[in-house]
Amino acid sequence: MIFVTRNAVTLILNGEKTQTRRLVKDGDYFVTHEGINWEGNQEQDMGIYKVKSKWKNQKIFGKDRTKYEIPKSYCVQLGRGKLGLWYCPKCKKIYDTKYHSIGKAKWKVPEGNRFCGSCIKPALKPLRIKITDIRKEGLLDITEEDIKKEGFESKDDFLVEFAQINFASVPSKIKSYRIPWREGKARIRRDKIEKWNPKVWVLKFKVEMSKE
Repeated sequence: MIFVTRNAVTLILNGEKTQTRRLVKDGDYFVTHEGINWEGNQEQDMGIYKVKSKWKNQKIFGKDRTKYEIPKSYCVQLGRGKLGLWYCPKCKKIYDTKYHSIGKAKWKVPEGNRFCGSCIKPALKPLRIKITDIRKEGLLDITEEDIKKEGFESKDDFLVEFAQINFASVPSKIKSYRIPWREGKARIRRDKIEKWNPKVWVLKFKVEMSKE
């Protein structure tokens, strides 16, 4: 499951967003192609193909969980607990998912029906993205090229949006509890944003083409 905003979904379908960054959490580590586990901030040369994480209560849940893996595909959701999205391959219109039930039977279907209301055909497809590359770096190490691949025009816009999404993990020194009337996202201080440089997982992906 990959959580994104509705605006990001449009960019993904238009091919304008091909990367996403996720905070490295406590207990996260990566596995190389040679099967060697690495933890901490050590540099890797062998190539990451899987990110795993230790459960906070390891005694209850047992073995570590896999968070991201190459070349696994993931459904795209608008938030935790939300259902995966559908889209029209022709016009790129996005459809939410809902539960449809008859008696005790229940299954997930696109909101409305299985066909686009504008195009009629082809049938709607579940929106899934396939991870093609994983690396670990500092948030501020993002390049101008990668900013475009994230779907942003400027570094400041990207950093503010990333901090807004991960607000709970942002240090208090770059938060603002005053609401300037000119600032759309008043909770993040633009003048302090570059003082936060957490480690992130950089996930490169492409839209998975559904089989007919």
